[in-house]
Amino acid sequence: PTNISQPLVPLYRLSWKCGDPTPYPPAICSSVPGHMDTVHTADQAGVSAFESWGYQLDGIEGYIYPKTVAQPSGTVRLMRKYNPSRDDHAIFPETLSAFYSSSGYTQNSGSDWLGYVYPNSTGSVPNI
Repeated sequence: PTNISQPLVPLYRLSWKCGDPTPYPPAICSSVPGHMDTVHTADQAGVSAFESWGYQLDGIEGYIYPKTVAQPSGTVRLMRKYNPSRDDHAIFPETLSAFYSSSGYTQNSGSDWLGYVYPNSTGSVPNI
């Protein structure tokens, strides 16, 4: 970003796989023992919550604009939804919400969106 008054926040990635210690082992592990899930969060409270469910912090995936700032021009909301039948989280730009909803990603996992991001559907770097 070129505006220092709009600081970015880390986008943390956490992961969990069948066999890891967890207070809430999912039923999917009985039929898919190699199952794993990754989840993203943009705040320390989210990291703590997912760690309490057995997820391990992998690191910082990148940086995004926080929800607490006015939406920067050219950005979209970064959504986080959960598919209970697959025991799987997904993050995606809000513009793909209908696709992910039809694919079963309908439940919120904490917050339904994490912050603002620049969409990159063409592979080009946006002008900021």
